[in-house]
Amino acid sequence: MAVTSINKDRPARMSNHASDRLAPASTDLVDLANPATVAAAQAYESLHPNAVWAFRINQISFAIVAWLPVLLVARPLLARAVGYGMGWVIAVGMLALMLISSWQFAQRRARAVRFRLDDAGLSIHRGVYWQSETHIARSRVQHTDIQRGPLDRRLGLADLLIHTAGTQMATVRLPGLAEARAHALRDALLEGHDQRF
Repeated sequence: MAVTSINKDRPARMSNHASDRLAPASTDLVDLANPATVAAAQAYESLHPNAVWAFRINQISFAIVAWLPVLLVARPLLARAVGYGMGWVIAVGMLALMLISSWQFAQRRARAVRFRLDDAGLSIHRGVYWQSETHIARSRVQHTDIQRGPLDRRLGLADLLIHTAGTQMATVRLPGLAEARAHALRDALLEGHDQRF
C-alpha cells in the first residue's frame, strides 16, 4: 500500500487515533493507490489552527471550575489520611494532572472536527471517543448566525450556527472557523435560498 502525507510541509506519521482514520485531513496519511481516499482527504477541511487554543482555554476553564471545588473538599480528607503537607502535594498534583489532561484532550477535540461543504449540504465529523457525523441538507437550512466572543475575536475565529427545519432545538454549531471562512460557508449554504422560497 502506497502511503504518504498530503501536507508536504510535515513528514508522514502513523496514527492510531480513531478520528484520523474517520476522515483524513491534510496532516494524516493517505493511501495514494485509492482515489476515493485521496478525494476524501482533499474534500474535508480542518478547523483554523487557532481553534486549538480556543478549545484549550475552554477545556481548562471547565476543568478548573468543575474540579477545583472537589479538590478543596478532598484536601482536608487527604491531610487526615496522609498528613498535612502530603495532602497539599497530592491535591496540587491531581489538579496539575487534570490541567495537563485537559490541555491534551482539547487539542485532540479540535483536530477531530472536520467539515465538508458540497452540493447536498454541510457534513461535520466530530468526536474523539464518541464520534458523530452530522449532515445538514441545504434544503433544511432556515437561517444562519455567526457568533464571535471575546476569545474568538482575539484569535480571529468565529462560530457558524446553522438553524434547521423540522425538529425542536435544531441548531448545529461549527466552532473554530476563520472569520472569513465562516462568512463564506454561510453564504454558500444560503446561496439560492431566496429563489426556493
